[in-house]
Amino acid sequence: MYSIAFVMALISLAWNAGLRWLALILETLFTLIAGLSRVGFGVHYPTELLAGWLSGLAWVLGVYDVFMPGAGVIKTSGAES
Repeated sequence: MYSIAFVMALISLAWNAGLRWLALILETLFTLIAGLSRVGFGVHYPTELLAGWLSGLAWVLGVYDVFMPGAGVIKTSGAES
């Protein structure tokens, strides 16, 4: 959970900078290597890994929504109904 939360926080900080794609690639690799090594060492099951990643992602998106109300993670175009 903490690795994905850390990565998502860094990606959100670097998103408007010129390092957007470099940060996204490096931080995704970090999260995958850290998570898969935990499964490889027998510390966690794959479902625990997935649950941790999803809960960390939900936490970061929730915090982002609290501190950046109305900013939205996904931008939509057109009129709202």
